[in-house]
Amino acid sequence: DVEGNRMYELEYRVYWPDGSQHWILDRGQIIYDKQGQPDRRIGISIDITAHRKAEEQLKETVRLRDNFLSIASHELQTPVTSMKVQAELFERRLRDEGNQAYAEQAGMISSRVDELSSLTGKLLDFTRMQKGQLQLEKEWFDISTLIEETVDALRDVTSHDIEIQGDSSYSVYADSFRIGQVLINLLRNAFKYSQDINKVIVRYRRVGQKLIVSVVDFGVGVSKEDQQKIFQRFYKGRDKKKATYPGFGVGLYISQQIIERHGGGIWVEDNEEGGSVFSFTLPLADSS
Repeated sequence: DVEGNRMYELEYRVYWPDGSQHWILDRGQIIYDKQGQPDRRIGISIDITAHRKAEEQLKETVRLRDNFLSIASHELQTPVTSMKVQAELFERRLRDEGNQAYAEQAGMISSRVDELSSLTGKLLDFTRMQKGQLQLEKEWFDISTLIEETVDALRDVTSHDIEIQGDSSYSVYADSFRIGQVLINLLRNAFKYSQDINKVIVRYRRVGQKLIVSVVDFGVGVSKEDQQKIFQRFYKGRDKKKATYPGFGVGLYISQQIIERHGGGIWVEDNEEGGSVFSFTLPLADSS
């Protein structure tokens, strides 16, 4: 039904005399006479069958891609875990035998397996999110303790000096594992994009009933253009000179989904001293 002299837009299916199915886009306006009766129609009708078919093909391509990622990430989990265990045992045995040079090589293999494990984990999380299957296990915990434990764990795998800046303890109701995952992802990005300056700051502070956690680096920075796109799925970050970095481009997308499901937000802005500041918010407990 079209009311008054308003513009209308309709899509409908029709069949040609040969039996073929077509989709029509009908856009226009009904002109009424002085008695309020329909007098004439002004508009156009367009055959959009090819466009609709392209949309369906795109949806099918996305479905196949997501299925592939889901299967691949699941199938890779077991061999990657086995490789990690074997590499650690190999490294330990070499160190016990006093062969430090080869032990260090084995340690490098173990580190690369960690990277592969992180990648498969991100792909698995991505497919779960696409299917709405990522569950959050919320509990009360001290965010400052989580930050300290996360930073301590990463100090062993980076040459960067990580400084923590916070003035108090804050209790949040969230999934501590997933919030830790977001923090690790932001810190690893900070390491990757600031290889020439080995300083990174983790800052947390209260603003009203929200806690803001920021990861500050002093590296290559993110262009204004990329700041608007960097949280999109499969978007790979670039520095301000347009140089791309390795990765699948799902880490920040996953981080955004996790934070938004906690009722918070996540964003990036320029660091006035050079580099970038990635921040996210979480609701605070009333008793904080």
